[in-house]
Amino acid sequence: MNSNKPVTLKTIADILGIKPATVSKALRDESDVSEATKERVKKTAARMGYRPNLIARSLRQQRTFAIGAIVPEITTSFHSLVIRGFYQKARERGYEVFLMISDENAANERRSLEYLASFPVDGIAISLSQETTDVTFLKRLHDQGMPIVFYDRAWEGLNLSSVTIDDRKAAFEMVEYLIQTGRRRIAYLGPTEIPIIAKRRYKGYKEALQYVDSGNYQELIVPCKIDDKAGYHALKEVLEQNIEIDAVFCFNDLVALGAGRAILEKNLTIPEDVALAGFGDNVETALLGEPITTVNQFPFEMGQKAIEILIDEIESKKQGRFLPPKQIVLKSQLVIRSST
Repeated sequence: MNSNKPVTLKTIADILGIKPATVSKALRDESDVSEATKERVKKTAARMGYRPNLIARSLRQQRTFAIGAIVPEITTSFHSLVIRGFYQKARERGYEVFLMISDENAANERRSLEYLASFPVDGIAISLSQETTDVTFLKRLHDQGMPIVFYDRAWEGLNLSSVTIDDRKAAFEMVEYLIQTGRRRIAYLGPTEIPIIAKRRYKGYKEALQYVDSGNYQELIVPCKIDDKAGYHALKEVLEQNIEIDAVFCFNDLVALGAGRAILEKNLTIPEDVALAGFGDNVETALLGEPITTVNQFPFEMGQKAIEILIDEIESKKQGRFLPPKQIVLKSQLVIRSST
């Protein structure tokens, strides 16, 4: 036998004296093949270095068993855990994940969508970048039959499945907790409109502050991007202006990490002088040296659920059925630590 010739189902079938269809069924552990035959087939396949022809399988079943996933970044433990959830659930269902990173950039996100659509993949899971203001191409892809599921950051008005938390409620509960600890001058650091979760978290912050007299609360709102450098410079400016604050609620934990550095650099103490709260329960905040009160969004479960819904939509489409969109809202958890 030519050792350079690829090993096929027929190669294995000829050696064992059975049909190629039986080999295929045995490798898929189908019930109408005996355990003894399965064992013979698998041992022979392993010995000969058989690899399934994914292109042939894709053409035969009219799907690639590949899922595209677009994440805003991979520097935080939040998205690392989401990605783990993606891969675990996908492999459990017989799929693989092709990961793309937008780096919080709308142009990169569009490029990733175009690439995945041309690959092609069977469906796409996506969390929108902080710059995304136009989802026309995304909508067009879905209208053309591409199953798409949002996770964490969805788009209002686009009737697609999503897996999120109640960001408004979680932010409200965080600020309410800060108020219960005696804080009144609670600053907000982060975007207030885009992405959509910023709008919701900011809304929860404002609703909670309605129950206390914060004075001129407008000066407590400090818009900034969603990274630690932005958090640092934003709060440093507030402190240099001598604006009175006794707590800071940050859009996410990266912003909180930067804000914490600004507080300590000013020779203030956390939480005695300024309480500090974030969002996302990211391990990166350990760099501050002060455990930060935050919100756990259960990202691993979020990733799993998003892929589960996506594969359900892919497989129902293959069967000629179309599932209605699902909007899943996972429970979040307030995590109280020494920074408050």
